[in-house]
Amino acid sequence: MSSTSWQDSTASFDQEQQLQKIAALEKASLERLDKINLLQARVDALEQDNSVLQEKSHKLQKKTKALAKEKKGNHFSLELVVVVVFL
Repeated sequence: MSSTSWQDSTASFDQEQQLQKIAALEKASLERLDKINLLQARVDALEQDNSVLQEKSHKLQKKTKALAKEKKGNHFSLELVVVVVFL
């Protein structure tokens, strides 16, 4: 084999290895992008779930305050009745 054809063969082999490395990097990059997209979808879903849960929590807090206020009002009325009975 002549020196030129050996160099051409080596260069061709090096080029092929570089192309394989590039293809592997592109594949890994696409796989990472897919994982990122899946994770972003999960984050979006969790944010939406969180919003719903916060809204429910807010409604329950309002309901609890209203019930506590109502109970306090009933307790006051009951005390008034007890005081009137003892007079």
